Amino acid sequence: METKTNASVVRLDRDIRTDKVTLGKLFIDDDVFCFVLELPWLDNAPNISCVPPDTYLVVREWSEKYQMDLFELKNVPGRSECKLHWGNKVEDTEGCQLLGESRDPSGKILGEPAVLESRDAFARFMLHMEGVDKFQIEIREV
Repeated sequence: METKTNASVVRLDRDIRTDKVTLGKLFIDDDVFCFVLELPWLDNAPNISCVPPDTYLVVREWSEKYQMDLFELKNVPGRSECKLHWGNKVEDTEGCQLLGESRDPSGKILGEPAVLESRDAFARFMLHMEGVDKFQIEIREV
């Protein structure tokens, strides 16, 4: 069976980096779809660092932790369980990408840099990816 995809190009452009957080924009077909929060770059250390910039296969898989399908980045060197899901602050991620409808890089709203309306962004992303089993994502530092 051929894998259906309605996202011809998925790209994450990281545009804000601090010693505590990495923020970026998720593009689908060259349009900003949502915002992303990740951990800072700490040499790709599991659970405390964002993943290295590269192009990854992303596969829909059942998550025991979340009791639902999530998309997971595959073949990240030395890493596993790097998923796209909801959450607002770095404490909500262990090396995963958190989706948000907006972002607060200054931390004025939640007291630290965050993505906001995360469950809404995640639901919209999963709806957009309905019927999609896998896709490629390019992660870039801009």
